[in-house]
Amino acid sequence: FSQSSEIFTFLSFVLENFYPYGPSNGDTVNPSVDDGSSSAIPLINTFPYFGNAYNQLYVKNMGLLTFDQSVSSSYPYLYTSYVAIAPLWSYWNNAKSGVISYRQVTSGSDLQRATSDINQYFPQLNFVATWVFIATWDSVAFNNMDTVKTCFRLK
Repeated sequence: FSQSSEIFTFLSFVLENFYPYGPSNGDTVNPSVDDGSSSAIPLINTFPYFGNAYNQLYVKNMGLLTFDQSVSSSYPYLYTSYVAIAPLWSYWNNAKSGVISYRQVTSGSDLQRATSDINQYFPQLNFVATWVFIATWDSVAFNNMDTVKTCFRLK
């Protein structure tokens, strides 16, 4: 195998594990803007996180979710006042390429799959998902590097 076919195979494997995403699956799409963000998204359920309860969040184009405010910084800082979940906070630019989308789920196959996924790795919990927030960064370019793109998901 050449290096490119190995990378393609790896990416295909990863994408197969993603929940369905995009506008055809009911996702809302973030604006294609460098350093952009969603507006405040009211949450269907309160989200408990490190002893606080949050009723809204922002999906930041740079690869993170914030709760109190949208983040203006393109790069992560070790000491920040932002309350965030940052699966891949970096200088991603969907104005160059890619789509960032999100949705909330309270019924259907995504909820059943979330229940199954959690119980697979934590069988002692007897977990039953009642709400899932899914955010996807699909083929988003790294700023100033058009050939470097990523696909990642937070659920």
